[in-house]
Amino acid sequence: MPLESDVLTESRVEHTRDLHSLQAYLLHYESLLHSVRVSVSFIEKTPNPAMESEVFFDEQRKTSDELMKKECDNLLNEIDRLQKRREMLSKHLKNVMDLAFANVNIRDSASMRQVTYLTMIFLPASLIASVFGMNVREINPGTLGTTVRYTQITIALTALTFYVVVTLQTHTSFHDRGATMCKRAAWPILLPWKILRNMETVARPHPPRKANLRRTYFRRD
Repeated sequence: MPLESDVLTESRVEHTRDLHSLQAYLLHYESLLHSVRVSVSFIEKTPNPAMESEVFFDEQRKTSDELMKKECDNLLNEIDRLQKRREMLSKHLKNVMDLAFANVNIRDSASMRQVTYLTMIFLPASLIASVFGMNVREINPGTLGTTVRYTQITIALTALTFYVVVTLQTHTSFHDRGATMCKRAAWPILLPWKILRNMETVARPHPPRKANLRRTYFRRD
């Protein structure tokens, strides 16, 4: 299959269009096979009105019905063969499409990895530029800000952001599932009590389980 070979070597947008076109053709062939099957089944089950004439004998009618049934069976078998062939081609085409999308995803992942590497390379320079651009007294003399005040504000804003994120989440280990907004807002107060309760549950010794003794009766023969 030349298209499959092209997809294995390189995946382009044109290949995706061709694969979707082939999928559309296979769906169209499925509708055609269904229409032919319905027509053949109708011919097989419906008696031939021309054979009801008095010109034909009963033996001729019987022979005609047998031939018609035989040909209809042959056509139905051929339709089944074509349908199975179409299903096999459809599965093969789906495999090729999955392969094409997998190649595209791998290529995108490689591109994102390169971008990540570039970001990591320039991260120290960005950090140094941010540090030396701070308006603090230790770096830029004459300013009112200090490193201590900057650290205090940074820690406060970080804690506030963390508090808001945890409060707005409905599924987290900091509060119970289905908790109301008030309980979620009070998670810093309830969290120590929850930790202590879990520690007590783990440290508490469990009572030994009683053996499940069942009395067995033996019947003497």
